[in-house]
Amino acid sequence: MKTHNLKIWQEPFAAVLDGSKRAEIRKNDRDFKVGDLMILEECIAGRHFTGHRVRKQITHIQSWLGLQDGYVCLSFGDVGGV
Repeated sequence: MKTHNLKIWQEPFAAVLDGSKRAEIRKNDRDFKVGDLMILEECIAGRHFTGHRVRKQITHIQSWLGLQDGYVCLSFGDVGGV
């Protein structure tokens, strides 16, 4: 199991926090696997981190059905025991 630190803009970060966003489309340049952890770090304009972060666990990975080659849709949920 790996831990991936990923930047995320403010609006989608808020949606992750309120539970309405449970998936993320990303370039698969990190060899994501089901069970890996993601630390989603809120940033402004893609450059300045706010210091807010949330930890999620990858529960499903889709790499086809309308996605551009090399991209995946990562479904995620709360980390068990946290």
